[in-house]
Amino acid sequence: MYLRINIDLAVPESATGTVILKNTDGSGGIKLPSNVITALNNLKTTIQDYKQYAKKINAGQPNEEASVTAEYYLCHHDDPLHLTPDEPRIEI
Repeated sequence: MYLRINIDLAVPESATGTVILKNTDGSGGIKLPSNVITALNNLKTTIQDYKQYAKKINAGQPNEEASVTAEYYLCHHDDPLHLTPDEPRIEI
C-alpha cells in the first residue's frame, strides 16, 4: 500500500513582480509577485526533502509508474490556438 500524492497547480502570470525562468538569452520567463516566488522556492525545497521517502511503484517492471517525479514548467495555455509549445520541464 502507498500514500500517493498528486499535485497539479497553474499559477497565472502577474502584471507586476519579478521575472523568473528566463531563457539564457534573457527572453521569455514569467513575471510573478515576490511572495509567490518565495512560496514556490519553499514548495520546491519541501518536495525535494520529501522525495527521500518516495519509492517507485512496480520498480523495474513493465508497468513501473512515475511515482517519484516532481517538475515545473511554463505552459502556454493562454495561446488561443495552443500553437506555442510548453517550455522544457524542470525536475524538482
